[in-house]
Amino acid sequence: MNVAQLARVPNWDMRLIKWARGLVAEPYVWGLTDCGSLARGALWALYEADPLGDLSWDSEETALEALEALGGLETALREVGARELPIRFAQSGDLLVEREGNAHPARLYVMVAGNLLYTLPDDGVHLMSVRELPERLQLWRLP
Repeated sequence: MNVAQLARVPNWDMRLIKWARGLVAEPYVWGLTDCGSLARGALWALYEADPLGDLSWDSEETALEALEALGGLETALREVGARELPIRFAQSGDLLVEREGNAHPARLYVMVAGNLLYTLPDDGVHLMSVRELPERLQLWRLP
């Protein structure tokens, strides 16, 4: 499903903030609070739709298989209608991708009202205020 065919729901920005705040301090769990699941949850907050359908994962191995089934991260982002923009244009609702060299998988972040929502295996979900984003992040804007 291409989210470009969908419209953002009314109050998507407030829904995104409420959803993100509700996840802070949750433990890292594959399929629930890993970075791919956070990106998927953000799509639900924005559109009340899940472009990944019944695709699921419960471990790093099955997450990589799911990503491969989608054709890779960048392909999956383009398939849902996202477009890459310079990082200086980041705004709430954007997805950010961080790659360390050719590391696989990449880490995904969600931009939420001037904050980055992210998750780490060792200490779970965080919402961090940012003033400036590192240039190494790729910005993907959803329609």
